[in-house]
Amino acid sequence: MSLAEQSLAEKLCESSDGLVFVHHRLFPQQHWPELRDWLAELSFDLSRLVILLDDSFSLQQDLALYALVLQARLSGVRLGLMVNHGDRLPFALLDTLPLEYLFLSAVATRKLSTLNSEPLKRLLESALQQGIGVYGSGRGIESRQLAQQSGLSGQW
Repeated sequence: MSLAEQSLAEKLCESSDGLVFVHHRLFPQQHWPELRDWLAELSFDLSRLVILLDDSFSLQQDLALYALVLQARLSGVRLGLMVNHGDRLPFALLDTLPLEYLFLSAVATRKLSTLNSEPLKRLLESALQQGIGVYGSGRGIESRQLAQQSGLSGQW
């Protein structure tokens, strides 16, 4: 494995269910063709790769990355969105990007049980209506009942 390939491999994080995540800030923008070709050489199924965007991702400010993410999506890569604090709710990203996953941080997951969680619950409802799997942080889920009431697909 070359140094470039080793560097790319270090940016990937595999989950217990076989999905491989890479955060959008670590995604090798200028190296997508090389990464795609390298993964193909390894017989890696691109549908296992998930580019994880966070709620600070901006379509207007990150046009090159947006184009790259869509190009990767057309190659079979999946998209996930992380809601970090629950203060900045990315409704526009839900409506614009072909997301498959919505992940809530521990902070955002805990907010589901607070009185001021209506905007976050609307975001979850919107995601679920679009067929997006919604996952809460295991550290933020205080009870299975809360997870079921909120419509969470599971925890990460």
